[in-house]
Amino acid sequence: MNRWMRPLVWAALLGTSVAGAQGIELLPGTPRPLDIRAASPCTFVTVMNRGTTPATLEGEWVNGVNSVPVAFDAPAVPMCEAAGTALTPIQPQRARTVRVKVNSAALGTLLGRRSVLEGHLVLRAAQGGPAILTPLAVEKPSLLGRTGVQRLLWPFVLACLFILGVALRVRRALGQEMFAAEWAPEKSWGSNLALITGLITTVGGVTKIAESVTPLVTLTGVVFTLLGLAAPLLYRATLHSLAAHPDRQAGPVWGYLLASLLTLWGAFGGLITLGALLDSLANRLSGTSDDLLGTLVMVLTFLIVLAVIVFSWQRLVQNIDEQLVAAPKRHRQSALL
Repeated sequence: MNRWMRPLVWAALLGTSVAGAQGIELLPGTPRPLDIRAASPCTFVTVMNRGTTPATLEGEWVNGVNSVPVAFDAPAVPMCEAAGTALTPIQPQRARTVRVKVNSAALGTLLGRRSVLEGHLVLRAAQGGPAILTPLAVEKPSLLGRTGVQRLLWPFVLACLFILGVALRVRRALGQEMFAAEWAPEKSWGSNLALITGLITTVGGVTKIAESVTPLVTLTGVVFTLLGLAAPLLYRATLHSLAAHPDRQAGPVWGYLLASLLTLWGAFGGLITLGALLDSLANRLSGTSDDLLGTLVMVLTFLIVLAVIVFSWQRLVQNIDEQLVAAPKRHRQSALL
């Protein structure tokens, strides 16, 4: 559908008329896209009161599926971050630039990978009259998290839930000791995964391979790399030599699970952040945020995380069952995740 026809169709659907009919009129100028990842997402529009009485504004953002309320104020300075002042009535035959702030809490319920939703900003006078429709895009954040804290928190929650499930599975052995698991670069795949993905995301953040990549990507990459390094060091701190086997070391089962928690935190976080990084790169290469390549990247990331969960569950439960000091069933030297 041609761009000039969209306002006409929306006007027919909403039972309103297009801009310039009477009363409030939108002056020339295209609003910039609203970005709800910002602290106070907003755009600026200039309206003209063609009527004979003062008018205040009301409106919403619609895209056919969603309808999200917006708020208006008259900014003292043209900054999205500024709180601004309450909107005063637009005087007759006067033009005024107002800040339009989207309800980010309502848009935040639209989950999914990062994308741009195209719709219309509907403006009307609170006293009634025809509405003004203008095309306006809204950037929707990724489900993977909008802030560095969320990028760190969600992998941690996932790792905690996983380790809690393993602990319930081997609950009778939690108070016992197990022979020390060996940490070696060629055997500890979980630590390697956390290190590799953390390093890749760190480098990607430093080189800023896509415009949407922020310093938070670099920071989270560093954190996940450090988690991969800290896990074996923490595990070593829980070990001690056995009196009956001076050449062997053992440690509590909970120490093994704690080290595995850090390893999986780093691995999950590295994978998810790497997926978001590749998604940003796919957007840059394709020039759009709704491309098939980006969707495939997110699906592949989910499948890899699911595979890590399945494999880790089998490995942890088997290691604990086979390496208990009180009831050894050892067939091999177990390895730390």
